[in-house]
Amino acid sequence: MSLWASVVAYSFMYYMLSALFLVLLPLPETRDTCAHQSADTVYYSLVPFSFVSDTLAASSIVWSNPTTYMQVFQQSAFWQATFNFLLLLPFGVYLRYFWQEKRHWKRALAFGFALSLFYEVTQVTGIYGIYNCPYRIFDVDDLMLNSSGALFGYWIGPIILALFPSKKTLLAKTAKIRQSERVPPLSQLLAVWVDYFAIQAVLFVTIGFFTANELIEMLCTTVGFLLVYFALPLQCGGKTIGTNLLRFKLADPQGETPSRKALLFCAFSLSVNKPGLINGERSGILSHKKVGQLRRLSRDVCKKGVNH
Repeated sequence: MSLWASVVAYSFMYYMLSALFLVLLPLPETRDTCAHQSADTVYYSLVPFSFVSDTLAASSIVWSNPTTYMQVFQQSAFWQATFNFLLLLPFGVYLRYFWQEKRHWKRALAFGFALSLFYEVTQVTGIYGIYNCPYRIFDVDDLMLNSSGALFGYWIGPIILALFPSKKTLLAKTAKIRQSERVPPLSQLLAVWVDYFAIQAVLFVTIGFFTANELIEMLCTTVGFLLVYFALPLQCGGKTIGTNLLRFKLADPQGETPSRKALLFCAFSLSVNKPGLINGERSGILSHKKVGQLRRLSRDVCKKGVNH
């Protein structure tokens, strides 16, 4: 998967979670929400366009006096309706990216309505029984505004998507990456971070309770990188904890397990450039020139990953 394809996929998941949290949060402090509500509480609003009447009732608009129109922007009902409209607008843009063609607008409207209905049912059921009474109402206005927002996002999608690579371009890059043995930089970086946190976790539960000396911690971290990027790849065919998790391995230009010398330099250079300790000169051991040489060697040797 290319970098942009990863950005699209992860941003979509992030957006969907964020939208759900906006709908559900904040949660009540107790599951017994009925105890804080009167017996005649109404949990639904089935009158369409109630937000219009609520906005007008709360404001003092005089239709013959245009200067009073600005009072609309001071009403909470107006802003609640606006944000309900905007909530699923990005969802419509994502759908336009996935489906591309304008003729699928009815499908986009149906998906927007279904997602909004899911939100409303989740609210009116007290998150499906977690709370014994709903803490937010089922509102038909929310259904209309959410759905129309998704449809509007689908219509204006091409304007926003013009700023980003097209789906066709991303698919072509993804196919090219899959045909190549070269591992994407993002996967390489994630693998190094996984290995680094694994090393730090082991150090925390071992020496972390006994010393806070920076020199000892640096030496132990270096030993950890030697084990993960030297001993482990030699025994496991070029794999480390992180590379195995992300389904690739370290390899030389011929696709074989790197030599002992290459892995040794790789482990040492990564320990110098580990996250949070970017420059080796902090330890007083390496010069700027030597650090730069090790960084280049790290890129040339450690990142010859191949998919498996």
